[in-house]
Amino acid sequence: MSGQELDLETLVEDLREHLNYDAAYMMERLIHTHIGGPMTTVFTQMQITEIIMKRNPDELETEIAKLKDSISAASSNIRTIVRALAMASRDEDADGH
Repeated sequence: MSGQELDLETLVEDLREHLNYDAAYMMERLIHTHIGGPMTTVFTQMQITEIIMKRNPDELETEIAKLKDSISAASSNIRTIVRALAMASRDEDADGH
């Protein structure tokens, strides 16, 4: 599935079938805030890095380090959200709770 574009209509149908409104809204907020925001930052930093490569290559190492930090933060948020979803989707009785 990696790199494959999602079909919006199919995804909406699947989500409506499996999620209630509150769960869908919570997911939307989590992804928007903790994935969308950091990914926008990564894209902006990539653009800045391209400009610095041309204008001041001596600062390139610093900008690449910032970019790596942003990517790491976004990846961490994705892992946390996926882990929370996996844990929440398990039957609590199966986990001994």
